[in-house]
Amino acid sequence: MAKPDIPLVLTESKFNRLIGAAMLEHQAAASKETTRQLLMLRASIAEMIRRSMPEPPSGGAMVAPVEVPVAGVLEWMRARSSAAFEAWQQAFEESRSEYTSPELRASSLSVASNPGAEGFAVWVRTWLHGRVLDIGCGPHAVPVYLETYPPERCAGIDPLPPFDPHPFVFREAFCESIPWPDDSFEVVTCATSLDHVFDLDRSLDEICRVLVPGGVFLLWVAFIDGAAPYDVDRVTTRLDRFHLFHFDRPWFYPLVLRRFEILEDWAFDSQSHFICLRPTSGRH
Repeated sequence: MAKPDIPLVLTESKFNRLIGAAMLEHQAAASKETTRQLLMLRASIAEMIRRSMPEPPSGGAMVAPVEVPVAGVLEWMRARSSAAFEAWQQAFEESRSEYTSPELRASSLSVASNPGAEGFAVWVRTWLHGRVLDIGCGPHAVPVYLETYPPERCAGIDPLPPFDPHPFVFREAFCESIPWPDDSFEVVTCATSLDHVFDLDRSLDEICRVLVPGGVFLLWVAFIDGAAPYDVDRVTTRLDRFHLFHFDRPWFYPLVLRRFEILEDWAFDSQSHFICLRPTSGRH
């Protein structure tokens, strides 16, 4: 039987043409359930497209992490830009205080009570395969978006220890120095964590490094209109309690397109986007 003539690249514009009318109809009073239904529709369309594509590699055995002393990474950060490091460290300590507070644990963006996390959980299912690394996996044992994926095929990093042990391989680490060798994962996920890194360029390079050729980077990012481009060499103060920077579309997309191609860009709401990126051949 001939395969249906379905586009292979899932761009935001193509999805908007498919279900744009439904999005506009419900935009003014979009409810959690409406958004979930649209994501399920997207998942069905994406599954049809995935069937027309070559089967993604399942990946080999999980690769053992390597030793990367946290103290050494912190010293590198300070040497990279002392002013930015002082500001970043203040934001990091604010985040530590927030996450370790028993009263605020339920506010983590990785739990099922967060609509964005539930939406991301539905969205990533289409792309998850092989060995998966979650960057900024958070303080809870398992992020909701990985709950249905085999823990023996997962790994995670976070600079803060979890409340309870993770059921997958975990290292306290920073995205600027991921403690795994080159070509260790078919998929890297990052849910609202990329705007907390110290050195954005180095972090993106590290993500490319640990992905196998053809691997994908699944990113949940929020856009703030008017947010200035981040430059670690120029920043001296925090933007708010937890951030040195926010993302905005005019500078975010050129930044990632220097390293990646976009396979899918799904606008979850007016700020949050779920983006599937694949390193370009010249950058891996």
